Amino acid sequence: MAAQCFYSCALAGRTSILPSIYPPGAHTTLSSLINGNPMQRSISGFYLDPEHHWVAQLDCYHGQHVRHQPPFVSRPWTQTHAGREAMLGTMLDCLKCERLELPVQLSVYQTTPPFDEHSIPAGLLREHATKAGIWGRIQVDEGILRYVVTAPFQTQRMLHAGDSAPIAPQVLHHIEPVGKVKVRVEFLR
Repeated sequence: MAAQCFYSCALAGRTSILPSIYPPGAHTTLSSLINGNPMQRSISGFYLDPEHHWVAQLDCYHGQHVRHQPPFVSRPWTQTHAGREAMLGTMLDCLKCERLELPVQLSVYQTTPPFDEHSIPAGLLREHATKAGIWGRIQVDEGILRYVVTAPFQTQRMLHAGDSAPIAPQVLHHIEPVGKVKVRVEFLR
């Protein structure tokens, strides 16, 4: 049975305590509470930040602090190696993925050739997703392109010549050319 827990969520630069029912140790973002579509990522490891606070390394390559600061946040499992090991594989919401923030440590390993409005592969025009751990970046060289994310959250963005947009792993999306366009996709890990 789920325990009553309280979570801090950033709201307009202020912290508020929101009651919610989740398993102990679970974490949720304000966006997930509102729209019910969290960007869940698995814990793949841990490291200490410069202030000696534990950070969970997620499978999307983002880090997320998992501080133990009673009475506000109770995560005693962060204090021992065995406790952290037991949490490997646990799912956390990743606010950075929800904001489509590209992790800084990634590098490009493959780039598609440039496509125009006639040569864009059909697969890019319908819903698709990259594999776990694989990020993408759409680069618009000429024209305008609509980038649409459909799940687990919804957003769209108009990209103009010179613009780029990150593609988070396992996020359903598609692109729509708006007139003449030249676009390429980079893949990062």
